Parts: sequence; C-alpha cells; structure tokens
Amino acid sequence: MAFRHFTVTLLATETRAISAHLPVSFVRVENVAGNDIVRWGQSGLTTIDYGGSVAAGAASEEIGPVPHGLMNLDQIYFLGTTDDVIHLTVITP
Repeated sequence: MAFRHFTVTLLATETRAISAHLPVSFVRVENVAGNDIVRWGQSGLTTIDYGGSVAAGAASEEIGPVPHGLMNLDQIYFLGTTDDVIHLTVITP
C-alpha cells in the first residue's frame, strides 16, 4: 500500500478527481479555508443529487475504507465553486 496526494482545482461544472484510472481503498477530501461547500459523488452530480459533501471552510471527509475491494479514483467527481482548490489523500494497493 502507498499514500498519494492530489490537488484538484474545481471547474464551473463537475470536476473529475483525476483523469487516469487509479484503484484506491481510501480517499480523504480536504476543503480549504475560504472555500464554499464541496459535494462529491458519481458523474452527473448536482447540488441536490450527490453522494456526500465537505463543509465550507477548512474541513475534511473520508470516503472509505473499502472493506472488500477497491474503488476507482477516476470515477469520483466533485462539485463546488469555480477555481476553489481541494486536496485528496488516497491509499493505493
């Protein structure tokens, strides 16, 4: 297992976590002070249809760990304010 981290700048529409396939067992989403709420989920998420959220400001949420198997980081999307930055920390197999 290995730790990796990514910095993601949000777009005006939903933003894919990364473009390349990367299996992970755990994701920590960190919002930055000054940011608005960030929602996460599958492709097609909206402000009323999403999987989870990270509160506005300096806050974080965890996705996982996945007990039996892996999830694909490239299939997680985020929705927030354009140009806000979030940080992801993941555990890979």
